[in-house]
Amino acid sequence: MKSHYILIFAILLTSCNSLKQLQLMKSGKTEQKDFFITTPFEFRAGLPVLEVQINGMKGNFLFDTGAPNIISLEFAKKLSLTTKAKGNVRDSGGNTSADQKYVSLSNVKIGSVNFLNTGAIVQDLSSSDVMECIKLDGIIGANLMKEAFWKIDYKNQTITLTDNISKLDISSDYEVLKFNPKISSTPLISLLVNGTEINNITFDTGSNGEITLPKKFYHQLKKEDVNLNSTFTKGSNTYGVSGIAKSDTTYYAKSKSLRIGDTSFNGKIIQFRGYSNIVGTGFLKNFNIILDWRNNQIFLKKIENYDYDSIEDFGFKPNLKDNKLLVGVIFNNSSSYGKLETGDEILEINKTDFTKFSKFDFCELINNGNWEYEKSGKIKIKVKRDKEIFIYDIRKLEVLK
Repeated sequence: MKSHYILIFAILLTSCNSLKQLQLMKSGKTEQKDFFITTPFEFRAGLPVLEVQINGMKGNFLFDTGAPNIISLEFAKKLSLTTKAKGNVRDSGGNTSADQKYVSLSNVKIGSVNFLNTGAIVQDLSSSDVMECIKLDGIIGANLMKEAFWKIDYKNQTITLTDNISKLDISSDYEVLKFNPKISSTPLISLLVNGTEINNITFDTGSNGEITLPKKFYHQLKKEDVNLNSTFTKGSNTYGVSGIAKSDTTYYAKSKSLRIGDTSFNGKIIQFRGYSNIVGTGFLKNFNIILDWRNNQIFLKKIENYDYDSIEDFGFKPNLKDNKLLVGVIFNNSSSYGKLETGDEILEINKTDFTKFSKFDFCELINNGNWEYEKSGKIKIKVKRDKEIFIYDIRKLEVLK
């Protein structure tokens, strides 16, 4: 797999029926005119995070086209924000949060540009150990982004914003991708997999995953091609705003053809999960991206080759729960299958003791993605299941090629 922990901060507004909620999602403007600003961002767990000032207070915010503006509970308390409305929201993991507070942010400052009176949702962003590792104060979402033109340069880790798209110098080697905006202004795109058109896919800079589609399309593709090259996992290592996703079966299939806009790929792996329909940063980081809400279009310029065409793996992925490292996901055709079980407590891997594995250690691995055992071709793992101890030799296998 490309990442141990798939983080997807996409948000579905499940009850945006009140006039006040709609007004908050549509509100906002920039104070400055004729601006062109470039600001740096840093990668945290493969996601773009930048420094932002909200009503004069600095914080670390995820740049997320898949969500509206979000303020963490802790940051909202410091700002003493007034609740303007309430409603339910659902994250990409299928978790629904009821009666979330909607607020208005009088000033959001990115670089030297002030965004005035934009709506936001107050959300608990410390609902899991993984979320706490990223240390977010909130999310800069699509309902704010719509007020400017944006360029994301993943290679140089910069974001440029302007009120004049001609200043972004869109050369002929950019491909054009049309989108339809949701109520929150999140871009929804279409793509073709093995000739089948799939619509309403979230263009999501707030996910560190690859391309993930609803499971119904896997079954459709499998029906059309009984020899579809695929595998699957059981469990969960996917996290949304409200915490870990519900345990599920995730399918991985190697597509014969994939087309996004005018860009075509052959032999790339696509994931299929119950609650997700996203194109994430794992894919998007291979491009320079320009976002244009005025004309509902995205410009893509390839800077790196997208290489997700095989999976070599030990067949399990760990999660942290209650300060214990657990087996969270198992591949069906791996060396782990029939040995490990989801929920097993990992005590030791190759003589490395995980019984004293601190939250700090866990966060270091989340943000750096550097698990020492993955450098080996074979490991010895000790796990605890109920009150019994089991030791297994696990080999790294190509589970999908």
